Amino acid sequence: MASSKELMQQQTSHMELMFPPHEEEEHDRAPLSLDDIPYDVVFRILAALPTESVCTVKCVSRWLYELLCSPNFVRVHFLTTASHPSNCVALISVYSGWFFLSISSFINVKPQRIRLVKPPVGERLLEYPITSNGVVCYKAYPDYATTVVYNPATNKHVAVQKFDLYHSIKAFFFDPATKNFKILVQNSYSEHFGYSIFNSAIGLWKSIVNPFQLTYKGSILCVDSVCYVVEQFITFDMFAFNMISEEWVRIPLPCDLSPTCFRKLIEWGGQVCLVLDSESQDLKIWKLRVEERKWEKLIDLHLEKRSRIPIGGMERFSIIPYRQQSLFIVRGWNASIEVDVYDIGNKRWDFSRRFFWRPGVHDFACPRISPFAPTLLRCK
Repeated sequence: MASSKELMQQQTSHMELMFPPHEEEEHDRAPLSLDDIPYDVVFRILAALPTESVCTVKCVSRWLYELLCSPNFVRVHFLTTASHPSNCVALISVYSGWFFLSISSFINVKPQRIRLVKPPVGERLLEYPITSNGVVCYKAYPDYATTVVYNPATNKHVAVQKFDLYHSIKAFFFDPATKNFKILVQNSYSEHFGYSIFNSAIGLWKSIVNPFQLTYKGSILCVDSVCYVVEQFITFDMFAFNMISEEWVRIPLPCDLSPTCFRKLIEWGGQVCLVLDSESQDLKIWKLRVEERKWEKLIDLHLEKRSRIPIGGMERFSIIPYRQQSLFIVRGWNASIEVDVYDIGNKRWDFSRRFFWRPGVHDFACPRISPFAPTLLRCK
């Protein structure tokens, strides 16, 4: 992998094309380090390169990493089409493929039809995909033994083979710092069988111990290589599995939790949050203080009638924080979704939008809604 100095030397022609040197400075030019070049100059240099070249850049500093992950830079290089918008906030999954929900699509007040994106490998999905930091992990028909890790922004994918044909993906984590990923699977559709984890850094599967005998039927979220699990039939505890150290931890849930409470895990600003709704019009969001293993209440949200959680399960409902300013309440129905936007600062509902699509033969199940923001970083 080229160093930052080598990278800048390789792109000299691009620099001269955009910023021609003065003749009198030609003989006095001294080598520059990456830190000596202004941020906007580096942005314009990298923005002029093909996406393939940008994906090979080595992040030699924190600010370069932040530049490559910034929404503005991704917008320049993203494969922007009607089905691949650059300003995505959610991935809507059905068995035929998925749809991208973008901020720009909220402009139109009337119900809009969104376009299906077929998976790059396979005829259709075998189960709902899982997203992590702009990367999608899924299994597809008819290759039951293959798990696909796909980056929609670069249209690149990696195929991971599994010795057990009947594994089911339970958790997925893509690390943008190292560009490695981990996949947690159940080795059989029966809850009594074991679990395995794949580490792309070494390219191997490894069996793991499940001391709490979890079924992973409920809400699952991966943040910073830790997999958090809220089981459907375990009321007062959450479980955390560190995908690096392979250690399990039991974390008590908030004390005001009722047995009939709707529960869902979401990520908000890189932190684990728990959404609670006890069949009322009041929805509570709690934030986990990881080091203390304590919960802190973030917000009480009064749901209007149109924003009520639909009957039928967690896959039909999601709350997506957007830039600390708004909450998107997204609810899925047959071949359609409805989005209600809540203004956090003014504590009021802004507007609602509806989107629909033409369902395929295998798409009668309700869609799964996952937060999604594209990234140009590719998987190793």
